Amino acid sequence: MQGEDPITVEHVQNNQDIRDLLLKRGIWPETLPPEEDLIKLERRVKSQEKQIAGRAGKITPAQRDTRQEPEEQQ
Repeated sequence: MQGEDPITVEHVQNNQDIRDLLLKRGIWPETLPPEEDLIKLERRVKSQEKQIAGRAGKITPAQRDTRQEPEEQQ
């Protein structure tokens, strides 16, 4: 397949075939909820990873108080 026109026709036909298949299965594309934007999702995951990494390296005062002190050797 070469040239813009045949590619455009194929693209439109593929989209129509997919739509027809969804409709046969009772799925109306217009009623599907929109997905979260991929860029926003990547930013949110990166931010959450930073928060987790920041918390993982910190010892809270409560944790510090419950640690056992090493016994002195005689």
